[in-house]
Amino acid sequence: MRAVQVARLDDEVPLAERDLILKTDTQGFELNVLRGAQHMLGRVRLLMLEMSNGLLKAQGASPFELMQWVAAHGFDCTHLRFFSMKARRARGHRARFGPVPLPPLLHHRQTVSFQEMDALLRRTPPFNHSGWTDLLCWRANATVAKAAAA
Repeated sequence: MRAVQVARLDDEVPLAERDLILKTDTQGFELNVLRGAQHMLGRVRLLMLEMSNGLLKAQGASPFELMQWVAAHGFDCTHLRFFSMKARRARGHRARFGPVPLPPLLHHRQTVSFQEMDALLRRTPPFNHSGWTDLLCWRANATVAKAAAA
């Protein structure tokens, strides 16, 4: 196993940088990345996070915890397409992943609670392992500010 150098985004992104977009696909380390970017989050306009039950669980977290953390730091989010393992790994071949149909719970729904989303990701086959979605998040007050300006 190779060692990986780690740096906090708060230490790497210059204070002069404004109107940032932060995208992380860090294989279950999303909360760690966000915690290392707490001071710069006020300058982030859009945040995109991969949210996988299995990968977060492997790092001692959960989709529920990730969603709570993001909301507590002033973001509203929506989920994007759901993905899962489509075919198991065969000898000499890699496992295949791809999009899966929208879970029935989300049909005709405009909002889903954190608990419901957490439960959905735990039930995405193969259970508790590879199902994921991406969260697209924006500043919660950005919508209010736009409406007030109109």
